[in-house]
Amino acid sequence: MKAAIVFICLLGFITAPSYAQQPVQDSVQQFKPDSTAPKNRFDLGKMNHPVKPVHSPRTATWRSVVIPGWGQAYNKKYWKIPVIYAGAAGLIFGLSWNHKNYKEFKQIYTYIQDQDSSTIPVYQGNVLDSRYTNWAASNRDYFRKNRDMCAIGLGLIYVLNIVDANVDAHLFEFNVNDDLSLRIEPRIFALNGIGYSGFGATLKIR
Repeated sequence: MKAAIVFICLLGFITAPSYAQQPVQDSVQQFKPDSTAPKNRFDLGKMNHPVKPVHSPRTATWRSVVIPGWGQAYNKKYWKIPVIYAGAAGLIFGLSWNHKNYKEFKQIYTYIQDQDSSTIPVYQGNVLDSRYTNWAASNRDYFRKNRDMCAIGLGLIYVLNIVDANVDAHLFEFNVNDDLSLRIEPRIFALNGIGYSGFGATLKIR
């Protein structure tokens, strides 16, 4: 009997370590992402890069309407700004100078016509009488015409400034580089098994 009890104890002592060495199953299962699940519609990597603003022809046009040259600055055509203002300054000077001379000869013509001895016209130290009537009228009309032409030119510069800003804004993102080439060279064309010589144009876009 004692031998049987000792045998059972030895058997339990030998088998116990084998049970202890078995890994214990974790009751908490690890989370594995489902590859079939739909991805998030928002890509955080893309959100870190700001969207490039669109170059607006409307903005360029209205800026040139408000301040001439502002639309050219928006289009980064800075060299056009001094051209616009130099042309405008020249026309403004011409308008002012011609208007001054127009008023002078208009007054001379009026004094010659009124036959008033108290208003004797004098031009560059010379006393003018009725013999200078046509001369005064011709100079008056000449300077008036030039004044009006300067005013028209000033208006055209303003309008062209607006049109130029609008066109440049439309062509702002137009890509012109060496990847686009046109080459004309002699070629041989085959039609119904018969060869024909001629010139062909090849347009390459790389």
